[in-house]
Amino acid sequence: MISIVSPQTTTYAKKSIPLIFTVDEPTSWIGYSLDGQSNVTTAVNTTLAGLAEGLHSIVVYANDTSGNMGTSNTVSFMITLPYGPEAEFTWIPLSPSVAEIVRFDASATKLGFNGTHSMPITEYHWDFDDDNKTTTSTPIVYHSFSNLGSYDVTLTVYAPGATPGTDSITHNVTVTSAPVGGYSFPIDVNAIAKPLALSLALVAIVAIVLTLIKRKTRRSSKLLEQAL
Repeated sequence: MISIVSPQTTTYAKKSIPLIFTVDEPTSWIGYSLDGQSNVTTAVNTTLAGLAEGLHSIVVYANDTSGNMGTSNTVSFMITLPYGPEAEFTWIPLSPSVAEIVRFDASATKLGFNGTHSMPITEYHWDFDDDNKTTTSTPIVYHSFSNLGSYDVTLTVYAPGATPGTDSITHNVTVTSAPVGGYSFPIDVNAIAKPLALSLALVAIVAIVLTLIKRKTRRSSKLLEQAL
């Protein structure tokens, strides 16, 4: 009887797994087949090295001294290597004004993995590129910028136990308008030009009317003098 002790039906976080088996009688030949490939001869326990990520299967074969071949059960196992978190964040509004509250959201960050289970994000470190930094344990934070300009906002996340345990990403946030009268709004040239043009037109019309009135008054005065 051939029994495979290792690998077992589980997930491994490494590329090399020991192949350990037992045979309950004398043998003239022993070999194994990995993933249905050709048999590999081995006299003793060995190591399955350089395994790719994904699902694998192993079978051990042995011939006894009479030439009869025995077969072990098939053992399936998974290789999934550890990986670190992937930082990501969004912000609203996309083009904030000076002093406007901006909502930064790192919920899109991917968790790390230690080879067997996911590793949560324990810290979100924010650098707003305006001499303000903050660290939170939750993915959402609020911030406002005091001046017009372009800011390279950097998020660094930490997932202890993952490999690697941290990751960073930077996005550019542009503050494009300034506050006026307690409110922030973009400067609209057309919004200013249209009322100004209308006001100038009204002034011109009033001037013409006043000129006509003066002329009419002068003519009436001359006619009155001639009549007297």
